[in-house]
Amino acid sequence: RIFTRLGTRHVLVTLGFLQIATLLMLAYADSTPVVAILFALEGILAYNMFLGLDLLLEAQSLDEMTGRLRGMFLVVANTSVLVATLSLSLILYDDNFEDVFLIGAAFLIPFVLLTIFLPKISNLTTGIRSSFMGGIRNLIGRPSVVPVTIAHFLVLLFFTWEIYYLPLYLHQHVELSWEIISLLKRSP
Repeated sequence: RIFTRLGTRHVLVTLGFLQIATLLMLAYADSTPVVAILFALEGILAYNMFLGLDLLLEAQSLDEMTGRLRGMFLVVANTSVLVATLSLSLILYDDNFEDVFLIGAAFLIPFVLLTIFLPKISNLTTGIRSSFMGGIRNLIGRPSVVPVTIAHFLVLLFFTWEIYYLPLYLHQHVELSWEIISLLKRSP
């Protein structure tokens, strides 16, 4: 509802600035509770940014083209995951997490600029009102979509955990150096 009420472009710009601020704070935070809160906030902001982009895609595409555009979005998303993995393996070494957060904040500056200069059509002024429970009812009413939705949830859950725990596990428990972990992440 906030996207509809305030305009998608404005919400995305605000989320972008909040995400930059969160990453800058993560780069310099040294308190465990503060880092935990910032990490949770970073994830919430990121998912809302993806939601806003999805709303823009839906609003700016013809119904018959939405499937193709979503396919293109998936290709771009998968490519970005590959590039992120490869680039992170080059950036992260010797516990220099602050560099990753600072570089991430720098990469968000073009996102904010692109969002500011999106064409005027990108503001959503009307839209379908939905709620969490309405979404659940809609999902239950479409039984053919339930297995795919549950599978999507489980895959996202696993891979979100994996992003965080695997490198830390390899470094802290298996005692691999960050250099070796980066080589493992780069290997096919």
